[in-house]
Amino acid sequence: MRLKGKPIALITMILADLWVIGSSLYYLIARGTISSDESGAIITIGAFIALIPTPINLSLIIRNLKGMSSQSGELPETDTPPENTGEGK
Repeated sequence: MRLKGKPIALITMILADLWVIGSSLYYLIARGTISSDESGAIITIGAFIALIPTPINLSLIIRNLKGMSSQSGELPETDTPPENTGEGK
C-alpha cells in the first residue's frame, strides 16, 4: 500500500491544532491560568508537529513544478531523461 503525501500532511496539521487547543484548554480548566512559558512551549510543540511533513510537501511541490514544465502534462516518473530513439534525425 502506497501512502500519499497530502493526507499525511493534513493529519499532522490537524494533530498539531488539536494539541495546541487541547493543551491550552487543559491548563485553563485545571489551573485557571496559563503562563507565557507554558503557552510558548505548547505552541512550539504544535509547530514542530505541523512541520513534520514539510519534506513531503516540498517534494510534492517540486514534482508538480516539474510536471508543469513537461509538455504532456503528466508527472515524470523518474529524473532520468527519456531515451533518444533516433526519430526526427
